Amino acid sequence: MTAINNFAVFGGTFDPIHRGHLHLISTIVEKTIINARTFDELLVIPSGEPWMREVPVASKEDRLEMVELAISELPHEISEHIRVSDIEIARTGPTYAIDTVLDLQADLDAKWTMIIGSDVLASLPKWRSFDELARLVDFLVVKRPGSTIERFLK
Repeated sequence: MTAINNFAVFGGTFDPIHRGHLHLISTIVEKTIINARTFDELLVIPSGEPWMREVPVASKEDRLEMVELAISELPHEISEHIRVSDIEIARTGPTYAIDTVLDLQADLDAKWTMIIGSDVLASLPKWRSFDELARLVDFLVVKRPGSTIERFLK
């Protein structure tokens, strides 16, 4: 596979994918790929078996299909910069971000930036092998309604 210089990664349970997710995805693509050329591509990754969340209502295969369908309905100038990955769906057992990043890095020599919501920020230290993950990726934190990041900026 050919290396792409800089990937943005947006993962989630997507149970189901909704307008908020699609707005964020579209905004990230527009502002950081189309306009600023910060990233070469946005990789959207539905989680397989999330270990920190309740068991999803929809099966992992159905959630992957919902994400693919939702992305395909975005305007072409947005969707052409997005790739939906089944990397976590294909895995058995709990899915951890560190395993996904290690697998991605084994396939592509690139810089990786994980997009997370500000509501997730406080739980990052609880993620499996967080210290190693933090050495391997940058984090782009998106402020979500009802959450705050100010206490982390000190």
